[in-house]
Amino acid sequence: MANKNNAIIEARNLYIGYDGSEWVLENINLKIYAGETILFIGKNGAGKTTLIRAFSTLIPYLYHGIIRGEIKVCGYNPLTNPLNVLKCIGYVGHEPEAQILTTDVDTELEFSLSLAGIQDKEEIKKRVRDSLRLVNASNIAGKSTIELSGGETAKLVLASNIVKKPKILLLDEPTAFLDNESTKIFLETLRILKSHGYTLVIATHRLKQYIDLADRVFLFKNKRIYEIPKKSILYPVKPLKNVNVEYMNVKELKPLIIASNAWFRYPRIRRWILKNINIVFKTNGIIIIKGPNGSGKTTLLKMLSGLYKPVKGKVLIKSKPIYIPQDPRIFFTYENLNMELKSRGINPNNKVLDAMDLRKYLHTPIHKLSYGLMRKASLVIGLLGGYNPLYLDEPTAGIDSDSLHELLSILRVLKRSRCLVIASHDEEMITLLERDTIMRYYLRDGSLGVDRA
Repeated sequence: MANKNNAIIEARNLYIGYDGSEWVLENINLKIYAGETILFIGKNGAGKTTLIRAFSTLIPYLYHGIIRGEIKVCGYNPLTNPLNVLKCIGYVGHEPEAQILTTDVDTELEFSLSLAGIQDKEEIKKRVRDSLRLVNASNIAGKSTIELSGGETAKLVLASNIVKKPKILLLDEPTAFLDNESTKIFLETLRILKSHGYTLVIATHRLKQYIDLADRVFLFKNKRIYEIPKKSILYPVKPLKNVNVEYMNVKELKPLIIASNAWFRYPRIRRWILKNINIVFKTNGIIIIKGPNGSGKTTLLKMLSGLYKPVKGKVLIKSKPIYIPQDPRIFFTYENLNMELKSRGINPNNKVLDAMDLRKYLHTPIHKLSYGLMRKASLVIGLLGGYNPLYLDEPTAGIDSDSLHELLSILRVLKRSRCLVIASHDEEMITLLERDTIMRYYLRDGSLGVDRA
């Protein structure tokens, strides 16, 4: 239960920006009490991630930024007492790979405990075991961090924070990479943590997932924040109108990708990640590949796009595919979106940029974009760059509801002339695309079969 006599996080007249020319957030006044569960909601780029970065000391110590006004976390100013703040918080960002520091799961958790000053070997073993169990990740114990899926990596990052037993957990889109079963268990984990008095601050686009858990909800809009009733309808969906998407005019249904008895495993790892993959992709249509975290979806897309070579069997690529990763940070090679588009021969004046609300970010440095904006930008490049097939790895992770429906509208246009292969466990997206999908596959334990669900 929240203690309303103890503001564990407090902001007064707070302004935050990145380059001094424009504030991302203005005049923020907020109190979060010990034991509360708080939701931060709002469109991509509204400032949710920025405020969490300020609470966690990431601004200004990792992300260069400007902070004016007062801010306290556990009674300390993150600007002047970052070490004391770090002792009382756990942070799970929407870029889980960036938080992995070691080469295997057990060492990662033990390293977190060593930073927290825990020395007793039996206590370390117990905490490592308990933290993995809490996030439904006991199966990754002993694994190399390199072979973890995006969902498994997110679970490890959460476990590496829980293992330290902090007072506050700052969670930025924490379920973006988790499949449905893992999401349910993750939410149950948060309920347990809440019952033990943890303060939870969650930035999310998935209001329905967290609404029963939340004590209060704050909407980020126009550089300010507003406390709103829990049951408010937040994101009215606006239909996408008159979007002229430029696409390749391909009429023949010729094979683009042919996989024949293809097997794959990572170097120095005996376990096969993919087994006996046989599949043919042609133009025109949306193909869904489902499967739980760790089933090999990402590895499959990389193999079918030519980034990985099969250890056994063949993958014939007779087209110009593109793989759009679930972590959009690793997709970009130029300073801003305008330069990235031009480097790929894409006209920055395309109307899709307006439909996806990206035009105003054309000249913003990529690293200053929110995770959701980076994801939308990477999708636009894939959609407009003349690539075929498009391999989309968890394309809806970290994007808001309006952007989801805008994306679906664009995919429905592109399916006329493109092969769109989408690896996802987002049941909402899969349901909305059901009538547009020509084939669904299910990947489990490295084996691919037709999804009969």
